[in-house]
Amino acid sequence: MRFRHLKLSNEDCINRCLREIRDGKQYIDPSLSEAMIGLLKEEEKFDSNEKRYNSLFEKEQEIFRILLEGRSLKEIEFILGVNYKTASADKNKILKKLGLNNIGELFLFAKDIGLISQDA
Repeated sequence: MRFRHLKLSNEDCINRCLREIRDGKQYIDPSLSEAMIGLLKEEEKFDSNEKRYNSLFEKEQEIFRILLEGRSLKEIEFILGVNYKTASADKNKILKKLGLNNIGELFLFAKDIGLISQDA
């Protein structure tokens, strides 16, 4: 019985397609349109995240990349020649600008925009 229902569904789909074409319209299978919408949403998310990343100042992007290396605030203090409180404030400012809550989300964000590989 399920096979018969599936066959009817395909027939309905084909008939709907033929009607749309006959009426001068275009037809996209619903499953294909859902997949396309999903891809567009992913692309919008990527564009939005990339814009947020690009809104960071150059120094903030440098700190972002250093954080991705797994460096501590003490190490950032040494690498950039700033005091610990400044390094901490900069990290918090970056998280706030990007709408993130913690370093784990920073790594996911970096994966989303391709700064680190999907395998990492």
